[in-house]
Amino acid sequence: MALKLVKAPPVASDAELLEGLCVRDERAVTLTYRRYSRYVANVAYRMLGSQDEVEDVVQHVFLELVRTAERIYGPESLKSFLLALTSRQISRRLTRRWRARRLQSALELILPRRSDPRETAELDELYVSLTGLSPELRVPWMLHHIEGQNLPDTAQACDVSLATVKRRIARAEQLLGKRLWK
Repeated sequence: MALKLVKAPPVASDAELLEGLCVRDERAVTLTYRRYSRYVANVAYRMLGSQDEVEDVVQHVFLELVRTAERIYGPESLKSFLLALTSRQISRRLTRRWRARRLQSALELILPRRSDPRETAELDELYVSLTGLSPELRVPWMLHHIEGQNLPDTAQACDVSLATVKRRIARAEQLLGKRLWK
C-alpha cells in the first residue's frame, strides 16, 4: 500500500492575514491568533510579572486588533501593532494596580486603628451581620448609627421619606439584633 501525501494548505502571509482582519474574516482572525497569541502572552507575562491576567490581556488585545485592524499601515507592521496594543492593555492594568495601591495607602492613613482584640472581634461580627442586610436596610442603618447622621439627613441621603427611613432602620435593627444577640 502506497503512502499518500496530503498537501497542507498554504500558510497565510501577514499581508493575507491583515487583508482578512480588515474585513473581519473569521479565518484570518483565527490564523492571526494562532500565529501571534503566544507572542502576546509572553510579552504580557514578562511585563506583568504574573500569569494571573495574561489570558485576559491576550483576549483584549485580539478583540482590539479586530476592531482596529484597518489602522495598520502594512503587513510588516502587524507584529509591532500587536505589541503596541499589548503595551497599552498592560499599561491600563498597571495603572489600575498603582491607583489601587495608592488608594489603599491613603485609606490606611485615615481608617481608624483597632488594637483591642475584643473590639476587633465585635466589629468583625458586626460586619458579618451587616453583609446579610439588603442595601436598602444597611445604608440607612449605617448612616444613622455609624456615621451619626440624624434621621432627616439620613432620609435625604437615601432619597426616601422620613417615615421610610425610620422603618428601614427599625427593620435593620430587628434583623441585626437577631444575628448579634442570639
